[in-house]
Amino acid sequence: SGNVIAAAISPDARYIAYVESDQGLQSLWLRQLASGQTLRLILERPVAYWGLTFSPDGNNVVFGLRSPGDPDGAFFSISTLGGAQRRLLSGIDSAPAFSSDAQRMAFVRTRFPSAEESALMVAAADGSDPKALAVYRLPEFVAPIFFAGPTWSPDGSRIVTAVGRLGSAIADARARLDSVALADGSVSVLSDPGWLQAAQAQFLPDGRSLLVIARASQQLNSQIWHVRS
Repeated sequence: SGNVIAAAISPDARYIAYVESDQGLQSLWLRQLASGQTLRLILERPVAYWGLTFSPDGNNVVFGLRSPGDPDGAFFSISTLGGAQRRLLSGIDSAPAFSSDAQRMAFVRTRFPSAEESALMVAAADGSDPKALAVYRLPEFVAPIFFAGPTWSPDGSRIVTAVGRLGSAIADARARLDSVALADGSVSVLSDPGWLQAAQAQFLPDGRSLLVIARASQQLNSQIWHVRS
């Protein structure tokens, strides 16, 4: 259509969920890859979608949504067959990441627990019991980061997230990847190659490496990087 602004592939690689934007209105769609058939899950509305993903079983599309009546944003879930959307959790600033056992989700939240801090959060998959796993204080931050998204390791032991650091000038800004242990919240640096910016990260299925959207100092645009874990 030429109007697609976001997309996600299902775990079984049979479907694509995507967002279309046209003249300030956005709609959510599902496309079956084998047949090319499409289903409009949600009609056009004056809202902003982001952080599109599938639940681990592929039965639902989970997305972040901001609207004039909900400026802080929330996660919602809708069946791949369509129907009513279900609100999961409010106060979100990234795409959701689900654990491999489908029991928990991770995300980042800005201005939490204070105005000078941001946090890597963990909650149950239904949005209940949200807790801060790691908290960063300015000049370091995990939110707000454009197109941020943490990733859960396949063995469920850790979460990797992009971390930014403010500099005295834009050219002095830095970004890296941190690995946070689920057992005790301990933080270690996974990769720090001198990026200016880093955004979404995603573990590959073998758990030994990740794909990361980041920009190096000599680059005008971001690219996809391959990082050993």
